[in-house]
Amino acid sequence: HLLDSINDIVSSANQFVLHPEKDFSRQSQLTMKTMIQAILAMGGNTLAKELLDLDLPVSQSAFVQRRYQIKHQAFKTLFRDITSKIPISDNLPILAVDGSDVILLRNRFDKTTSFQTGPHHTPYNLIHINALYTLEQEIYHDLQIQDNREVDERAAFIDMMKTSSFKQALVIMDRGYESYNVMAHCQERNWSYIIRIRDGNHSMKSGFSLPDTPCFDEAFDLNICRKQTNDMKELYRDFPNQYHFLPHNASFDFLLNSSRKSDPHQFYELHFRMVRLEIKPGFFETLVTNTDYSPEKLKE
Repeated sequence: HLLDSINDIVSSANQFVLHPEKDFSRQSQLTMKTMIQAILAMGGNTLAKELLDLDLPVSQSAFVQRRYQIKHQAFKTLFRDITSKIPISDNLPILAVDGSDVILLRNRFDKTTSFQTGPHHTPYNLIHINALYTLEQEIYHDLQIQDNREVDERAAFIDMMKTSSFKQALVIMDRGYESYNVMAHCQERNWSYIIRIRDGNHSMKSGFSLPDTPCFDEAFDLNICRKQTNDMKELYRDFPNQYHFLPHNASFDFLLNSSRKSDPHQFYELHFRMVRLEIKPGFFETLVTNTDYSPEKLKE
């Protein structure tokens, strides 16, 4: 499958090189196919060591020049082509999403990935990878690379969900994805979610009137609104489990960011459960989910 997919990319080379009229037009040891195979096979050693291991008798500068002739879309297309050929079962796909920093080999010329934490500290190169992983097949379904200065894991997940081929899925997320915008996008996409949320005064949980018990399972039909008129303020105060104010600086793609006072109220209705579990004696976790799984099932 991999070689077939690489050959498909090479046969459409003009779409995937920076200068179609000249890139990879001359005879060279470093053909486009060789370059793609070499890049995929490389590990974390220096370029000189990697070229030696691959038995490629070319200079480092020649390899770098060739590498920059290939658009990143070539590898994105290759990734999608390979993963689309892997059989998916008829079961509901179960996904996990997370983000992680990845340190690259030092390249002082790449200012977008170059960091230095202090004047006397050694500079380094860093990117942030957001990955959507299928737990049953144990393969990556999608990924998105972000500049570490502008990391937005929630936005990356939403982008990956929008382009996913799955019409329905269950996605498991950790605390960094605690967001009404993420939950609403899942609701609109007909995806199920289980998100572990934070405790504390500034968490999602803190805005609700919840049972004063160690464990609970509460269902909500929450009306989200950006208006702060006097009548809405009363609703937010008196009915915190039915109405929630969302400030204009909070990302939410299903309500206008700004409106005039005379404009009618706009609401977005979000349906979910909040479940507090004792995962082991004395240790508790709070989840938000739009599934109907029992607390016992959620513990698994």
